Amino acid sequence: MKQRLAVWGCAWAIAAGAQTNLLDLAMPDARLLMGINVERVRAFQPAQALWSQAQSSERELAELTRLTGFDPLRDLDEVLIASAGGSKPNVLFAARGAFGRTDLAAVARGKIAGRETYLGVEILLTEEKQGEPMALAFLDATLLLAGDPASVRGAIARHSRGGLPGGELRRAAEQLMARFDAWGVSVVPVEELAARAPKEPTAGILAGEVMKAIERAEGGVRLNDAIELELTTVSRTEQDAVNLANALRFFAGLWQAREPAAASYLRDLSVEGKRMRLAMTIPAGELARMMALLGRGGPVRGTKPAESAETGVTIYSSPSDMGVVKIPGPGKPR
Repeated sequence: MKQRLAVWGCAWAIAAGAQTNLLDLAMPDARLLMGINVERVRAFQPAQALWSQAQSSERELAELTRLTGFDPLRDLDEVLIASAGGSKPNVLFAARGAFGRTDLAAVARGKIAGRETYLGVEILLTEEKQGEPMALAFLDATLLLAGDPASVRGAIARHSRGGLPGGELRRAAEQLMARFDAWGVSVVPVEELAARAPKEPTAGILAGEVMKAIERAEGGVRLNDAIELELTTVSRTEQDAVNLANALRFFAGLWQAREPAAASYLRDLSVEGKRMRLAMTIPAGELARMMALLGRGGPVRGTKPAESAETGVTIYSSPSDMGVVKIPGPGKPR
């Protein structure tokens, strides 16, 4: 009888771990949350094609799979990123997946610089280069934590008692999780993000006054027969919201001049008080071509790059609008 109860207890513990809401691992003072339902994303055929391209072009991804047998698109089910913001923000990465069927944990243990135990959970620490090391912890065969050591320790402590309280941010996150496959909500002003964001990856966009005036943003992407994108922002003033909408209309016009079909993608671009709303629906078949056009996916596989291609245009806007924005050259051949 005792043996049977022990088996039932283990089964219940495993089931409870599998049911853990990743929001319960987020820090109580979180100000930025982003999530991806990888289980739904991998059912989207264009996402599978893009991931195959990424694996073939990114050596680190290919090496990760070769060493560990871990394939993020196959083995991950859900991802959450949480941050409290601030001048030196702590960031927590929490993921649910089939980690137990891979060698990810074993390989990680072989490459660490140190380890510690916190509340019975082993924390693996990377080599410290600039600032504090990165921490990695497996709560069980299905839950992975990564981030700065303080955030990981906090998530371990919250694992059994819940973390992010039931306030406005959590309610917004839960609503977005229910509606979208990839989502995000932030109450960190863009001006704060711009102060510490690398300039090159953002192409200077965050430096524009229109963007820096955004105080809150939320939205997501839904993958069905088409790619549905929605974004809502709240700016400092009503005029800032109008300026943001006008700037987006300008760039939408540039996009439509290059791709006339894009005129049908925009469903809504409106302003109500300090709030701006953007909604787009993009045919699923356009995703890979658009990624190549934007220079993120490289040439479309099976096509020959143009012998002479323009390098694109850099627009230096006035301080009152979008900052520095780079427009790629003509699209790759289809």
